[in-house]
Amino acid sequence: MGNLMKAELCRLRKEKSMWLILLVLLCCSGIAVFLGNYKSAEMAFRNITRDYMPLVIAWAVYAGFAAAGEFSGGGFAYKIAAGYSRAEILAALFVHYLLGCLALLLLYPGLTTLLCAIVQGTEGSGGYLLFRMGAAFVRSILPTIGVAACLFFLCVLIRKKAAAMGVCIGVTLFTGMLNNSLELSRTPYAVLAGAWAESTAAVLPGILISAVLGAAALTVSFWRANYAEF
Repeated sequence: MGNLMKAELCRLRKEKSMWLILLVLLCCSGIAVFLGNYKSAEMAFRNITRDYMPLVIAWAVYAGFAAAGEFSGGGFAYKIAAGYSRAEILAALFVHYLLGCLALLLLYPGLTTLLCAIVQGTEGSGGYLLFRMGAAFVRSILPTIGVAACLFFLCVLIRKKAAAMGVCIGVTLFTGMLNNSLELSRTPYAVLAGAWAESTAAVLPGILISAVLGAAALTVSFWRANYAEF
């Protein structure tokens, strides 16, 4: 298992898809910064976290490359032939995918906020801004796991890179619009949107729901992988 995890972490460092996705996100947010859409670094971070959909779509796109690509490319079958159990392979693959999602969660708002701080300045002290950003990131970890686990399950179910990517994006858009139209307040999306403005106590129900949702999605993913042919 240790060698398998090292291999996945090495693949995470070497693959270009996550960095290309991050570059696209930063280009879009950078244009907004230079156009003056954000008047301060605090406003930039607040608006980016409130509008969670670009980040979640980025996770959906990354799921096709990092997770589904391993199934369609034959990597999963090769590792089974090498003697690893399906549970070990799936666990290492999910850790790889989740770390990529967390990197996007940290780098996209963080680098955009840094750029805005350089261009527009901050409303208050830089130390307090970093504290608020750190607290928002910590509150967003379990919702990220919940969303990532659901997208990962779709990849396990479909196992084709292009198809899985399309379905993940479609499901992301549909559930995001459903969340907004019904004004749901305890979903992973709602926690991501309120991570900056709300306290931990206010988003705790959503965080717990995210943990349960992620655990359920992973359980079903492992069950499905045991009965699938690769």
